[in-house]
Amino acid sequence: MPTKSSYHHGDLRRALLDGAVAEVAAHGVGAFSLSALARACNVSTAAPYRHFADREALFAEVAIEGYGRLATRLEARAAGARGPEGVVLAMGDAYLDFAQAEPGYFAVMFGGVVEKDRYPDVRVAGDATLGALVAAVGAIGGTPGDALSFWALAHGFAILAREGLWRETPGAPPIAEAMRTAGRAQLVGIGRR
Repeated sequence: MPTKSSYHHGDLRRALLDGAVAEVAAHGVGAFSLSALARACNVSTAAPYRHFADREALFAEVAIEGYGRLATRLEARAAGARGPEGVVLAMGDAYLDFAQAEPGYFAVMFGGVVEKDRYPDVRVAGDATLGALVAAVGAIGGTPGDALSFWALAHGFAILAREGLWRETPGAPPIAEAMRTAGRAQLVGIGRR
C-alpha cells in the first residue's frame, strides 16, 4: 500500500481503487468498508469521500475497470485461437482465468454490490464485454441466448473454482479441461440446430 506522502502527488484515487480490489480479494465484499480502506491507505476516513460519494460509487469504478480487464483477456485469448469454435472456447478459458487471477474485480463485478440503474456505465461496460462473446458465438451460428448459456457455463465453473469446490470433488479432472469439454458439448448443440 502506498504511503501517506505519496497521496500529495495526486494518486489517492488510484490507491483507493487498487486498495479496494485487494481488500475485497482478501476479505470479501461483505467485509469491505471505506473507513477500513482509508486506514489501510494511511489517510483520514473522510479522504475517500473526496473521490467517491460512497462505497457503491467506488465499487462502480472497480466494476468498470474489471470489465475492461476482462475484455482485454477475452480479446487476447481469442486472437490466439484457431477457428470460430476455438475463439469461443478460448473466451471461456479467459473468463475462468480472470475469475481466478482477479478475485477482487470478479467479486465486485458479479457480487450484486452495484445498482446498475444508478451507475449505467457499469451496465454499458458489462454489455460491451458480453458483446464480444455474443459476436464470437454468432460467428458459429449461435444466438445471443446461446452466448448467455455459454457465459452461464463459464461463470458456473469460475464460481466453483473460486470457492475451492472443484478441488474438493474426488476424481474431478482439471477444471479448465472440464470446462472445455462442457463448452465443446454446448457448441455441438448449437451446430446441430
